[in-house]
Amino acid sequence: MSTSNIVAIREAEVRLSSRTWNFSQDYAVAIDGYWHLRTAQQPSLFNGDILLLDDWSLSEGRLLGTCLTTDYKSFLYWREHDALDRSVTNFFAAAALHSREGWLILAQMGTNHSSSGLIFPPCGTLHSEDVKDGRVDLDANILREVEEETGLALSKTDLKQRFLILDVSTRCKPPCRIVRDVADCRYG
Repeated sequence: MSTSNIVAIREAEVRLSSRTWNFSQDYAVAIDGYWHLRTAQQPSLFNGDILLLDDWSLSEGRLLGTCLTTDYKSFLYWREHDALDRSVTNFFAAAALHSREGWLILAQMGTNHSSSGLIFPPCGTLHSEDVKDGRVDLDANILREVEEETGLALSKTDLKQRFLILDVSTRCKPPCRIVRDVADCRYG
């Protein structure tokens, strides 16, 4: 059973870490074998760089953290093999889009995605392109993902209250995400 906490936060400051994720070297052979298997099943998977949260704290409405960079195939192996390394956390930003009628807009992941069939709000994995001057720009990530997944071009002024959703039952599926409320986005 999953236990989640939802916490309103006023600020999220996440920086890029210089730490190397030893997991990707320690499990390199298994990761490569698994990647070969997964890309045979889903040839559209792409092994780009992604960010994982490797340290964080929450105090008085302020989330502070650091992310390390790894490749997608290492992340995928880690995620789908019970998060063998508990020193990192799957972390991403998401938008809580609402229709004019107040409905929350969610989407089911397509068959070409590694999370095929799962339902999420508009969101995506953090990448090195989300880093500006050493800081992870969570709002820019949300805006890019909303546009990619819905076609809506929003601005930072459309983003409202931040919430941190922390799933304390697991460090992997996904335990930590920042959600920005987007009120009345005129979708639909």
